[in-house]
Amino acid sequence: MPASLLAVSDHDDFDKEMHGADWAAVYERQAERADLVARFCDLLELEAGDHVLEIGCGPGHTSVQLAERVAPGLVYAVDRQPDALAYLQSEAEGDTDRVRPVVGDAESLPVRFDEPTPTLVAFVLHHVDDPARAVESIASSIPESSPLLVVEYDPDAAGEVGPPLDHRLAPAKCREWLSAAGFAVESEVDLGEEKYALLARR
Repeated sequence: MPASLLAVSDHDDFDKEMHGADWAAVYERQAERADLVARFCDLLELEAGDHVLEIGCGPGHTSVQLAERVAPGLVYAVDRQPDALAYLQSEAEGDTDRVRPVVGDAESLPVRFDEPTPTLVAFVLHHVDDPARAVESIASSIPESSPLLVVEYDPDAAGEVGPPLDHRLAPAKCREWLSAAGFAVESEVDLGEEKYALLARR
């Protein structure tokens, strides 16, 4: 079974499949990382009026932050867990009117865009059964020149936060998948606290 798109876990409760996730608790963990979202927005060079694709939105704290940045633009928030999207619509704080929930799996995205679409895939690929296929699906969903930001935990870090070390993805491996799907990595950014980001574009 494909994994949930959402990846927000620590060692003691890591669940690759996100079975029976407590979305309120996940939302709180997303909120604890809220300061990172401003960096995501800057790396993606988001501007007012942009339409953004967020893959693995979960209960939507990040989605709402993105929507605030791009208003009056829209955020297409994709997650395979309908319960997570229901939480986003009913419980997420802030303006959710500019967030469009989409039920879908990272490995077979149900959306296609005609215009360049900044795309965020944060803490997601280590929850996906076939990350290479997920990256290929992303490439099929967004047109060339769309910036893609992949955020993951570093397996060479201490392992004090985030998923267990054996579930993490090395930057080199992510670069390999991106290259195979036609993306060129423009920069690699150390986000601190064992996290890194790869900014890529086709």
